[in-house]
Amino acid sequence: MKILLVAVLSLALVVSGCSFSSGIAQVEKYAPIGLNAFSQVVALLLEAGVIKAGVASNLNDGVAKGTAVLADLQAALTAYQANPSPDKLTAVINALNAASATLGQFAADLGVNPAGNAVVAAQAGLLVITTTLSSISAALSPSTPVVAKAAKASKISAKDFKKQFNAVMLAHGYAKHTI
Repeated sequence: MKILLVAVLSLALVVSGCSFSSGIAQVEKYAPIGLNAFSQVVALLLEAGVIKAGVASNLNDGVAKGTAVLADLQAALTAYQANPSPDKLTAVINALNAASATLGQFAADLGVNPAGNAVVAAQAGLLVITTTLSSISAALSPSTPVVAKAAKASKISAKDFKKQFNAVMLAHGYAKHTI
């Protein structure tokens, strides 16, 4: 139920008027915040014993993959900023989509664990991250007319993202993992 509420809140924060340049600006603002949020999710799972440091597991692989795709997103963005081109924009969009898919899979993998409060909070936090990534990607992607209408309404501020993520952590009693 709480995860559904987070999804609804994420979609409710989408406001109209996203231009291409504001889409890139969103990525620039979001990339470091998203990485910080992911780090807090990982720290929460380590503290709760869901992930054990130094122990090989699908979840530890998910942490490594999640960290890597967020680093890839930052690298693609840096390359685009240095020399904007259609190819580099495509790399940014692909990195957004890869990060969303990878973090979504990590959230799904968490579902095989006992659904304790830490797992529910982590899944909800990851949902906020992936919803934001997907929203930004839709705003930047070349799209069909139907998708273009949805993409036009895709702008989430860094402040709103932090508010959503922090609300999830606070709702589950994890104030120390707010960003």
